[in-house]
Amino acid sequence: MKILDRIQFATLTHKGPDNAISKLLEASSYLIQKISDYDLAAIGISCGGPLDSKSGIIQSPPNLPGWDNIKIVSIFKDKYNVPVFLQDDGPEAYGKKGLSILIDILNPQRIVIGSVYARNPQLFEKACMEIIDREALKPARDVCEIVPAALGDQIGDPSEGKHPIIAVRLLLKVW
Repeated sequence: MKILDRIQFATLTHKGPDNAISKLLEASSYLIQKISDYDLAAIGISCGGPLDSKSGIIQSPPNLPGWDNIKIVSIFKDKYNVPVFLQDDGPEAYGKKGLSILIDILNPQRIVIGSVYARNPQLFEKACMEIIDREALKPARDVCEIVPAALGDQIGDPSEGKHPIIAVRLLLKVW
């Protein structure tokens, strides 16, 4: 895979989802026109959860205030008339994978998770406990607990625009 171009901008969550979606569509259109030697084959959108990948809906991620049940896949499908896919790339998705490996290998009694868990434990707690129930051996499962790190929510606030929050990838036909 080769990256032909890239546009990055702050999401500016205080301006709401319509502003960011408009910028995403503008940037996508600009890149499609700029790379006109290729045909657009599909679009991939990645965003932190929670989201429903099958329905293509972003469901109130903590780092995107106001993004409540946004039908992002439909928005891009309607504009570009190509297949569009939505994938969770947020800490919840990666955290689940890491937690599953940790429990499967080590079967710890206590797991300490950093600032993102402290900031929004309701987002993670149910998923974490489901993984513990599925992956941990019974003795570990009976005593394993998940707690927020002592740092709490003092670091790593993605909503300040320091980190990319949503990404759109244009997949091009090269033949």
